Amino acid sequence: MSNSDVARIFDELADMEEIEGNRWESLAYRKAAASIRALGLPLETLYSRGELRTIDGVGSAIEKKIIQFLETGEISKYSEMKSRYPIDFTGLRRVQGLGPKKIFALYTALGIRNIDDLKMAVESHKIENLPGFGKRSEDNIRHSLSLIATRSADRLPLAKVYYEVMSMADSLMASGTVRRVEVVGSIRRMKETVGDVDILAVSDEPEKALQSFLSQKYVTGIVVSGPSKTSVNLSIGLNGDFRVFSAESFGSAMQYFTGSKEHNIKMRDLAIQNGLKLNEYGLFRKDIPVAGEDEEGVYSALGLQYIPPEMRENSGEIEAARDRKLPKIPEYVDIVSDMHVSIRNFSPKIVHDIIAASRNEGMKYVALLYDGINADRDKGVDYEGYGVMQKYVEKLNSGSDFKIIPGIKIPVKQETGQVSIPSDMRNSAYVVGTLSPKDISGESDPTDFIIRAVRSGSFRTLSYSYTEPEPDNRIGIDNDLIFKACAENKILIELSGSPGDYGIHYTAARAASSSGVNFVLGSRATSPGEIKHIKFATAIARRGWVEKSRIINSADYNAVIGALQL
Repeated sequence: MSNSDVARIFDELADMEEIEGNRWESLAYRKAAASIRALGLPLETLYSRGELRTIDGVGSAIEKKIIQFLETGEISKYSEMKSRYPIDFTGLRRVQGLGPKKIFALYTALGIRNIDDLKMAVESHKIENLPGFGKRSEDNIRHSLSLIATRSADRLPLAKVYYEVMSMADSLMASGTVRRVEVVGSIRRMKETVGDVDILAVSDEPEKALQSFLSQKYVTGIVVSGPSKTSVNLSIGLNGDFRVFSAESFGSAMQYFTGSKEHNIKMRDLAIQNGLKLNEYGLFRKDIPVAGEDEEGVYSALGLQYIPPEMRENSGEIEAARDRKLPKIPEYVDIVSDMHVSIRNFSPKIVHDIIAASRNEGMKYVALLYDGINADRDKGVDYEGYGVMQKYVEKLNSGSDFKIIPGIKIPVKQETGQVSIPSDMRNSAYVVGTLSPKDISGESDPTDFIIRAVRSGSFRTLSYSYTEPEPDNRIGIDNDLIFKACAENKILIELSGSPGDYGIHYTAARAASSSGVNFVLGSRATSPGEIKHIKFATAIARRGWVEKSRIINSADYNAVIGALQL
């Protein structure tokens, strides 16, 4: 039983409550799921300490459900509701544009319960004639299904496993059997999804280190084990490899097992061109070691600048490193604010909780974005709610060294290509225009629609929103033209760290940067516990070769206020 199991159940409860029109129950489950997923400790640990209620969003009712799950392996409320809604919400929500109500509509009309049912309906063209869908919706679903099919079923979003894997490494280090531990592979490269876990260690007693690793609670099964390597099943649902190396070869091992495969092939070819041999044990001239103790030495011996792990995708980084032209990407500590923390129901307590969590992540200020759309979308934008939050924030800012930038996020309007917001508010609020596939589903020329929105002057930042971390282009748009328009109109583009609300892909970020676009980084947190996801937005910037100078929240508060013209 893992935190992710409980979070998944609460997410599905939120979906089912939303279908039944129980807005507050849905929001409560959704908030609890997000907080549990962001925890750095197992729920069992907090339960044993009597500290479940310290989790943001966990009150008495939800606490009882968590306890029931920990003690019995199930939640009766969930079982009862699933009997009425025998639908794989978790699987179907991976499909771009499908929320709970649309999923239920498909179930009601066509009996669709899971991805396989959906594929059959799409292949039979049964969706295009349904009320509320149409041919474009069916085409978008077909495209999203094709993207999902390209991903291995056992790959998980980086942000959903990262902290648990780091806890594994910390636990091993605390055992006293190793001198150094490093997580490598796709996690070290901060790839958007993770297929397996690779951990390396330096130890004077490899056998003891292996036994210590195998005895950790997160190891659920042994696949194969040898004197210096073991392969295991992990509690997070992935396989893991643990290897022990000597200190003299640890740098080469890190370089080799970090990857990517394509990057390593290019590195080995470069070594051969220089009369050298490169493998996980070192860089050798004949049998004499030239480098290997640290990664920097390996790259330097091959005539290269040190290449950060996030950039090792064989996308020109070796040539740039050879020519001393690697971009000056941001370090994680360079990002001093989170420019997208979302709030829908304002209260002083939640603001102070956000400040505390932001300080804990090393932030010096934060953009607090009021989610401007009412639950009843027919009522439009809740400007009154934003005004209450704005006045409270102004009062806080006057007496605190930690500053809050008040803002509002509103979906780009389909009818006009603009964000619906009064002109007087545009000069006093940080306005973010959000863009998801549903916003342009009825547009014959989506690219033109987005460019009109960019040129409208209605917002300062364009925030793409996808449910899958896949390469663009996903919604039939010409990003090159859009990025050019953003650069010309000084519109920022947001890079997202959220594991469920993805922004543009790192390859698109690189293209946007080349077009002259500047960026903001945001966690898109909906609870204080998710603010730590700002790290993954920084990773997107690093993977996309975005220079620190192009990221406005690497600057101090006053500089950002000036850049936003607030």
